[in-house]
Amino acid sequence: MKTRQSIFPLATLLLLLALLVPLTLSASDPAVPIPTGGTTIRFTEHEIDYAFGGAYDVYYGDLDGDQDIDAVGAAYEADEIAWWENDGTPAQGAWTKYTIETGFWGANSLYAVDLDDDEDVDVLALAAIIHDIAWWENDGTPLDGGWTKHIIHDDFAFANAVYPVDLDDDGDMDILAAGGSITWWESDGTPGDGGWTEHLIGDDFTFSESVYASDLDGDDDVDVLAVTQYGDDVIWWENDGSPWDGGWVAYSIDDNFNRGRSVTAADLDGDTDTDVIGAAYDGDEIAWWENDGTPGNGGWTKHTILGGYTGARSVYVVDFDSDGHMDILSTARYENDISLWQNDGTPADGGWTRQVVTNSFDGASHACATDLDGDGDGDILGAAYEEDQIAWWEPSAPLQAQYLPLVFKKYVGGEEPGIVPEPGTWNCSPASGATVRFTVSEDSQSVSDGLMSNTACGSKSIAGPVPIEDNHFSLLHSDEVSFISATFDDVDHATGSYGIIVGDCWELSQMSCTH
Repeated sequence: MKTRQSIFPLATLLLLLALLVPLTLSASDPAVPIPTGGTTIRFTEHEIDYAFGGAYDVYYGDLDGDQDIDAVGAAYEADEIAWWENDGTPAQGAWTKYTIETGFWGANSLYAVDLDDDEDVDVLALAAIIHDIAWWENDGTPLDGGWTKHIIHDDFAFANAVYPVDLDDDGDMDILAAGGSITWWESDGTPGDGGWTEHLIGDDFTFSESVYASDLDGDDDVDVLAVTQYGDDVIWWENDGSPWDGGWVAYSIDDNFNRGRSVTAADLDGDTDTDVIGAAYDGDEIAWWENDGTPGNGGWTKHTILGGYTGARSVYVVDFDSDGHMDILSTARYENDISLWQNDGTPADGGWTRQVVTNSFDGASHACATDLDGDGDGDILGAAYEEDQIAWWEPSAPLQAQYLPLVFKKYVGGEEPGIVPEPGTWNCSPASGATVRFTVSEDSQSVSDGLMSNTACGSKSIAGPVPIEDNHFSLLHSDEVSFISATFDDVDHATGSYGIIVGDCWELSQMSCTH
């Protein structure tokens, strides 16, 4: 486990021990589509940075205004805020790192958001060790170091998480923060000139590790939601429409969520009210609370999505498969895991399908979703604390066969005339290096001598013979391997196709064929 030295005296350090294990602030996002129609989604990992010390949080935005999505991250060990420029070919590793700030001790929570309403994307972040909340103004030239730092608060005790939201409905972006209290800073529209006014929401708890804002009671103003470290509480505060006057009333959702580490909100069950989703770090749990429309009267029912999820760290809500139901991205530090939980529309009845994005991302800290490669489907962006890594994952289509036409020529040797591929092995080369070989014998009305091999998975035999009916044959292997078919136009010529149905380790990709 990573450790670090502190410049603070022992008493302060003891109070900060909980902060030495980094946390992540949850978020939600509009729908981003991926291909649908299968039961399994495969993800390809692409590295952005492998030396971002104690990668703690990651987010996204078009920082340089070039119409593709860049990444921005906070490094707890390196005390650094940085962004990576996407040149439009992210799968080729085309990311260039630019440091925004160093010496930001214990950088642990950040967002990319336009705080000054000048139509470029600024960066908001929080530092756990020096207790700072700051934002960096983007002057439109971020490639040339065009960042101006502004301090919002320089002594926010036990600083853990930050979240941008317009709490007072005046059209500019305010700031929420979680730590020894839940506090918000009202923007007067001139954030670059220090135009922030601090307002306390609540402090009747011991340390909050995540904060979020959403309209929980359906009254058209934005309420505030948090989880606490030692009280094991999930709490929401009702906004009465005058948040600057202390108009906040606290309500408990759950008082036994063991060290809640992340919280967010969305309508999971499609009943038009907002539900709550959380990750419990010591409880090793991902759960959601169903809102029955009376959240102020205790109208919450808890549903556990997964227990035994060791070091559950973050939750993020997004309609990843664009089916109209909100899905969940989760991370677990000690599982090294990022998982996608697909919601089939019946979440209260356990209608979740787990798609493991990765289980080898050492110290998985945070994950979010956006379209990084501009192909119209959603990608996943993640930070790994132990591995010091920022990476992203590109989803493939769900399991399905792909077919490639082949031409068969007349066979003139052997006991019976027939139609087979020309002598030699037909090498069909997806990324996995698959090889297919089989024989078609028209006169014997059968298919035989089949083999499929894969450099990663070894060889799998195709059983034969298979009868030919109506001048056509098809072969389905029982072990998730292959589909082969051919249609005979005449005795001298046949056209055919084959496809690989992806199993545990067969790669799915467009194939070309040579011999």
